[in-house]
Amino acid sequence: TLQPFKDVIIKLPLIEYKTAKWDLQPQYKDSLNFLYDIMTENPTLIVQLRSHTDHRGSTAANQKLSQKRAQSCVDYLISLGISQERMKALGMGETEPYVIKEDVGAFKKGDVLTETYISKLKRNADKDKARQMNRRTDFKKVVEEKKAVEFGEY
Repeated sequence: TLQPFKDVIIKLPLIEYKTAKWDLQPQYKDSLNFLYDIMTENPTLIVQLRSHTDHRGSTAANQKLSQKRAQSCVDYLISLGISQERMKALGMGETEPYVIKEDVGAFKKGDVLTETYISKLKRNADKDKARQMNRRTDFKKVVEEKKAVEFGEY
């Protein structure tokens, strides 16, 4: 089991998805290219890619969808030459709503984008944005040799 090492956080760009889709959109390949560069420079690094969904759909369907999202990122990195043994795709479903990192628009730092929170938003555009932020892949844990490094996101 990977254990987070709280002293080191590496910021990686966010990867988001369209509703009910798992294909990697071209504009987010740069995020994975960034990870590719880190993994190439650090050949002992092992990464866990975690994908998430918004709350719409059943729990079971969201679990499957998020697993496909995580696997699409792993598959892309494999296509660039990273060994599959250095990566683990983990679908998180809707279990970890996004936490706002800084004040922006209707969202305040620390807001957790749960189904209840989203339903209370007044503007449909804000609801759509909140759901989009939940549909993401992050790079939560990384292991290098025998220590773990926690990855954050922008």
